[in-house]
This record gives sequence, C-alpha cells and structure tokens, in this order.
Amino acid sequence: MKKSLMPVLAGTLILTMTACGQKAPTKIDTIKANGELRIAVTDVHSLNCEYDANTNTYTGVEPDFASFIAEDLGVSPTFVQMNLDD
Repeated sequence: MKKSLMPVLAGTLILTMTACGQKAPTKIDTIKANGELRIAVTDVHSLNCEYDANTNTYTGVEPDFASFIAEDLGVSPTFVQMNLDD
C-alpha cells in the first residue's frame, strides 16, 4: 500500500510546486496589457489640475506627471472624470 501511494504523492507535490511557481500579474503588468493608465480627475479646479474646455484636455502638474508616468510605461494616459458627490 505504501508503494502505491508514493507515485500519487509525488505527482501531487510536483503539481503543487508548479502552481506555486507561477507569478500573479502585478498592477503594472495589467496597466501595460490594457495599454492605458486611467487617471481620476475631478471637476473641482485646483492649482494642480484644471480642465480646458477649448482643447478638451487637462493641464497642470498632476496631469503632466501622470502623462509622464504613462509615457514611461509605454501606455496612453486616459483621464476619467470622478464625481465627488457620490
């Protein structure tokens, strides 16, 4: 009986070790796979971020910094309007 359990236990051990060796994707991996970095912005005007309706773009330190990070990751920045009233 002990000899018949040995191949089963060895197989289980190999499968367990193989499954544990797989790395879960990181948030950076997911962002790169999606091809975009989504940045939450609000309609509240601040010194760091402002929406320009004429050009349909966000300007300021925060959008510039987020765009720089997106460029460094090789993805495009996508600004998503966030409602603070919810």
